[in-house]
Amino acid sequence: MAASLPPKTAAFRAEYRAEVLPARYSGAAHVALVLVAAGGGVAAAIAFAAAHGARWADAWIAPLTFVVANVVEYAAHRGPMHHRTAALAALHTRHSRRHHRF
Repeated sequence: MAASLPPKTAAFRAEYRAEVLPARYSGAAHVALVLVAAGGGVAAAIAFAAAHGARWADAWIAPLTFVVANVVEYAAHRGPMHHRTAALAALHTRHSRRHHRF
C-alpha cells in the first residue's frame, strides 16, 4: 500500500515513525490493547454474573458505565481533539495534526 501513497504523505509517515513513535512501538500490540480495553465491558458483565450476592437488579451499572464511557470518549474526540484549546493544545496537535494526517 505504501507504494500508492503520494510522496508528501509517504515522507510524513516515515518522518513521524522515526521521530515520534518509540522504537518499541508495535501497531499489532496497539490494536490488541484497544480491543482488550473495549472488551472490558464484557469482562465486567462476566465478573458481575460470578459475583456472590449480586442481584440482577444491580445489572444496570454495566450498560450505564458503557454508555457513559462512550459519551466521554465521543465528547473528547469531538471537542479538544478536533478544536484547539490552550489547555489541551498537545492533545489537539497529536490527534488532528498527526493522527489524521498519518
